[in-house]
Amino acid sequence: MIIRLDEIDSTNEYAKRFIADGWSGEDITVVSAQYQTAGKGRRGRSWVSPPGTSLMVSMFFKPGGS
Repeated sequence: MIIRLDEIDSTNEYAKRFIADGWSGEDITVVSAQYQTAGKGRRGRSWVSPPGTSLMVSMFFKPGGS
């Protein structure tokens, strides 16, 4: 499954909420956005990129999926 968004706080936070809301679908799900308002990088750093200059992506996998 691919979820495409224009703007989101964080693709990673969106994925966490999606899973918490009862996701039980595809083996692999990708969340992509053109712009993040609160993106997160490594070691707690913020991830900032002007709108339309990068593709922000988070992927998550179903436990035991093929």
